[in-house]
Amino acid sequence: MAVMSLGELFAAVRRQPLAFLTSRRVGCLSHLLTGRDLALLHLGIPGWGDIPIAERVEQHYRESTMPWRGWVDIVEFFADDEWDAFDRFLDLACSWNDPVPAQPDAPAAPPPVASLLDQIERRPAMFLGQKSGLRLADFLRGYLLTLGASHDTAELERFVAKIPALCEDTTGRPWFRVLRFRHGPDDETFDEFFRLWKLERASGASSTG
Repeated sequence: MAVMSLGELFAAVRRQPLAFLTSRRVGCLSHLLTGRDLALLHLGIPGWGDIPIAERVEQHYRESTMPWRGWVDIVEFFADDEWDAFDRFLDLACSWNDPVPAQPDAPAAPPPVASLLDQIERRPAMFLGQKSGLRLADFLRGYLLTLGASHDTAELERFVAKIPALCEDTTGRPWFRVLRFRHGPDDETFDEFFRLWKLERASGASSTG
């Protein structure tokens, strides 16, 4: 399998941000990277292609991260707005020119995606910082992008593609915007995602039982 290095991911996000993120914001990119990091851990290659982002942001802005102030906060503090922060960070990140590492030979088998989703539903703050449908979407994009195509991820990919139809939405909006439009508050979007996920899995189980 081919795993996209962090430098390659930054370049791709810079070209087409909304193909990877729910919004053109540094916070969204941070959640995508969190999903990527967990996928790398599950593949048994946690340090592959990693760049010490916080350390480099600290050096660039001459500011230190704190328990209450992460690298995203520093980048946004020195920008005109969230969108300017996004552009500034990617300009910085794409200038690092780290060498692309060799592809891993034999990655480990990740746990079932259904098991991961169960953990996220029970402990959203541990994975996302707070209960949020949009953060969940960015996290899952980073996770699935890193795992690549597999039999296990196919179930989740099919489900998120089906969400607009389940919600009778024909606008062509992505699933997270469909849920946000229908349910408003981001925490309710999170809850609705898992309600539909359980219903869809139960429906699939009953049809094959």
